[in-house]
Amino acid sequence: MTNHELLQVGTSPSIRWLDDRLPALAQTFQLGIHFDIILLSAVWMHIAPSDRMRAFRKMVLLLKPGGCLSISLRYGPAEPERFIHTVDLEELESLAQQHGAYIEHAERSADKIGRTDVYWMQVIIRLPDDGVGALPLLRHVILNDAKSSTYKLALLRTLCRIADGSTGSARAIDDAVLIPLGLVGLYWIRLFLPLIKSDLPQSPDNQHGTMRLGFAKEAFGKLLSLSPNDLRVGMRFEDAITIQNIHRAIRDACATIKNMPANYITYPNGKQILETILCTNCGMEN
Repeated sequence: MTNHELLQVGTSPSIRWLDDRLPALAQTFQLGIHFDIILLSAVWMHIAPSDRMRAFRKMVLLLKPGGCLSISLRYGPAEPERFIHTVDLEELESLAQQHGAYIEHAERSADKIGRTDVYWMQVIIRLPDDGVGALPLLRHVILNDAKSSTYKLALLRTLCRIADGSTGSARAIDDAVLIPLGLVGLYWIRLFLPLIKSDLPQSPDNQHGTMRLGFAKEAFGKLLSLSPNDLRVGMRFEDAITIQNIHRAIRDACATIKNMPANYITYPNGKQILETILCTNCGMEN
């Protein structure tokens, strides 16, 4: 199609043309919309293998719940001079599984221009619909490029535990739910304590102990002799030093939560999902 023909097609008010590129799709993300169908026809083989995970992640984030990604895979010799790389259905299936999607259909077809050393695989990838639209938001939170998911997942897990065990501590105000930040910090410590005591790596930078865990400062280290059950809400301590260490460890955890996961857990438009505010009535952060 010539440039002139493309211009004529693009005059329809129902079509919006964007000059955009994989793997970033920066212009498309600025639209703030999601799609029922995303079609990549004879495109995937032009994406370098090193860029494919990011490209796939970007496309999944643009799908609506229940939406599908249609990709045609070109099987044949690589042609570096034309930026054509080899493709693999298993690679695509692995990417789908990693991003909570699945291959719904795959069908082989002959090359339309008769090349005997080239054939195609038409692949449909489906994004499940959980009925409430939460899955795409969780995918965005976990896969957001700005930060790795370690602390983000830890904060989501902490909030789920609070919802299970301390629902009476939450207050609904307008369209928001307020939870004392100190309670979040306490549960955060309770969840990390047994993992660190077992010397389980928490991130690529943390292979053992409290190495490179920003919240685990001196006070946290002095709590390693305690059990998570010792840190339940309402527990009493007689030792003043233990009380001080618990208070300082919670304060350190809250600082990390505010500056790291709460700051980077955002909607697709960049707005924070979890914000910390100072309660004017009680003087506490929520």
